[in-house]
Amino acid sequence: MNRAAGMIKKGAADSTHVTFLTNVVIDFCTKHQIVRIDHREQVAGRVRSLFDRGVTDPDQISIALEKDRAMSRLRRLAYRLPHSDDRQDSQLSRQEHSTAAQVQSAGAAHRDE
Repeated sequence: MNRAAGMIKKGAADSTHVTFLTNVVIDFCTKHQIVRIDHREQVAGRVRSLFDRGVTDPDQISIALEKDRAMSRLRRLAYRLPHSDDRQDSQLSRQEHSTAAQVQSAGAAHRDE
């Protein structure tokens, strides 16, 4: 955490902080081509949540947003995979089954954080 950020009271945002937070949201949404308002609001809510917890470094916020985005993709992949343990009925390769197991364990680890 940089020195100026360390002086920010957790959860307190003045106009400078609001501008900073807005720019973080805009940059992330632009980078990932997020155009839907409801999706942008989700990103903004996550940025505000991080700020409220004292995360004020733009790099740390970006890392957290990227991690959330990766977890969301893994959850969508796991949701699409069949839940049957019968490999004869499944047309998935061993690698895809391994990925599904990793997704489930990663999701459990992410929930524990």
